Amino acid sequence: MANKFSTKPRVFDGTDFAFWCDKMQSYIMAEDYDVWQKVAQPYEIPEQIDTVALKTEFNNNCKARNILLSGISRSDFDRVSHLKTAHEIWNALSNFHQGTNNIKELRRDLLKKEYIKFEMKPREALDDYLSR
Repeated sequence: MANKFSTKPRVFDGTDFAFWCDKMQSYIMAEDYDVWQKVAQPYEIPEQIDTVALKTEFNNNCKARNILLSGISRSDFDRVSHLKTAHEIWNALSNFHQGTNNIKELRRDLLKKEYIKFEMKPREALDDYLSR
């Protein structure tokens, strides 16, 4: 019997989503690369699971989905628990916490505008300005 080293997945606490993604990907790939494929690649649940191959794919999706749901907070769980595939859950979490490319560009533009407009207020002390 082979010894299998396993730890619990890191639970996402709402900060540093990119770090959590890397840790979760490593965790799932260490569990089983085929399970990670159900996260990374789109998967459609078949209406009938009547072959060994279809059952294996379905089980891998269930394992990946379970790992993902075990690694998120209650608020994220409520947001994605209705999704049936691990790939859908992964994408929904990514879109919510990182945003799509359009949202990222919009955030970047807003921060750039705030930075450009940043100036010292009248009668503001230098220390207050620098700390702000």
